[in-house]
Amino acid sequence: MKKKILSLIVLISIMFLPIGIVNADEYFNANENISDNSYYEHSHFEAGNNVNSRNNVNGLSFVAGANVEVSGLKEYSFVAGETVNISGNVEKDLFAAGNNVRLTNTASVRRDVYIAGNSVNIESDINGAAFIGGSLITLNNITINGDVSIAANTVQIDGDVIINGKLKINDDAIINNENNLKVSNKETY
Repeated sequence: MKKKILSLIVLISIMFLPIGIVNADEYFNANENISDNSYYEHSHFEAGNNVNSRNNVNGLSFVAGANVEVSGLKEYSFVAGETVNISGNVEKDLFAAGNNVRLTNTASVRRDVYIAGNSVNIESDINGAAFIGGSLITLNNITINGDVSIAANTVQIDGDVIINGKLKINDDAIINNENNLKVSNKETY
């Protein structure tokens, strides 16, 4: 008798538990061409050939494709593609990789930046540290408030570039327009 009552109580309890059904479209969007302008209160993944991610993501935003445009507001942003253009706001950290990666002058990253690419072009100030790897890295009229680690064949300095932390760079890197670079502590490896 006690087992039946206990079983009945468990069964009734289960009936009143909320059952959540996850709509995969809210967390994942894959298509040939994507242009998303939504708001997500959770992490979100987008993948396609041409991806224009204008959405706001309160969580991790993963975007991958051949041609990737990222704008909107993201808490964390992970981006990969052949051509990557980032012009949105990232509240915390940005991770980007691609053949051509560009952080435009309208982008805002509030913490750290991790970028790897054949050609990397940074046109926006960075509030935290920066870790940049590439064949050609262009720093264009920016201020980086944290330490900077660079692994590159060539670093192109366009306009005034200010690094308020330490610059750590490979000793065989060619630095063009180094006189426009203002850094108090430079270390080679």
